[in-house]
Amino acid sequence: MAEHGSRGTDGGSTGLLTPVAAGIAGLIIATLSLLANGSWTYVVQGWINRNGSGSFSDTVALTGVAQGVLAAGALFLAGRARLGEEPIARHLGGATVVVGGVGLLVAVLTVLAGLAGF
Repeated sequence: MAEHGSRGTDGGSTGLLTPVAAGIAGLIIATLSLLANGSWTYVVQGWINRNGSGSFSDTVALTGVAQGVLAAGALFLAGRARLGEEPIARHLGGATVVVGGVGLLVAVLTVLAGLAGF
């Protein structure tokens, strides 16, 4: 139990997020990248429709770009988590890599579908 108080002083905890927190945040963001019907989709649709109604393919392509940005951010956080010394941080980072990778793949497919006009 004495180790619990010393976590804030190890070299891996400097910066904005600890490795465990980066893993948790990354996993949540990676999951959000796969939820195409989340609240951020309304922001994308609002931006497309700001000067009148946008085409469906533009909306699909820009939704894919937003998904890609979220997945890339999650993968960045996963790298931070995987460098942590705590096993839980490395496990969360690994899970984030898997979910974020799938999110990035879905984002690329969504952009391609938007560009193809589906």
